[in-house]
Amino acid sequence: MSKQILVVEDDSDNRLALCAMLQGLGYSPLSFGSGKDALSGIEGQSVALALIDVMMPEMNGYELLNELRNRPEFKAIPIIMVTAR
Repeated sequence: MSKQILVVEDDSDNRLALCAMLQGLGYSPLSFGSGKDALSGIEGQSVALALIDVMMPEMNGYELLNELRNRPEFKAIPIIMVTAR
């Protein structure tokens, strides 16, 4: 079973590109277009790493990072913040 990597990116083209690269490397991406969708969709999931877009509407990447860090099951996962800037 491949490791799941959380991908949260509001731009669908960027999200698809990230997921394609991860799949090519043998990982299983778990992708969402918003922080709110990610928070509800990761319940019960095992995530090895998170790639989070910084600039997103409604909930930006830093806000999502804080929410993840407040959940014991995601407190210690490595997180890489991604930005186009």
